[in-house]
Amino acid sequence: MRTGQLIRMLNAGIVGHQLHFHGNHVWAVRANGRDFTRLNGSVMADGHISPQAWEDTVSLSPMERKESILPMVRPPDVVDAAWEACREDWTYPMHCHA
Repeated sequence: MRTGQLIRMLNAGIVGHQLHFHGNHVWAVRANGRDFTRLNGSVMADGHISPQAWEDTVSLSPMERKESILPMVRPPDVVDAAWEACREDWTYPMHCHA
């Protein structure tokens, strides 16, 4: 996975899952083929455009699919030590919180 790429997620199971990302947050942009409204978008203080709310956990109901974008901007709640680690290889874990 690279910065700026679209991440497609599908829950093919029969129970809900909460996919949690480490190292950065994602912006959810689409669910089940429908684009999310941009009414809640904003321009951040550093000039980056935030089309949606930041998420570090994406909830997926059974048979639901979502698409998110992985930006390369500092998440609003990340500590300095974690952000410095972003200069390392992108080998951050992603796991389920269910």
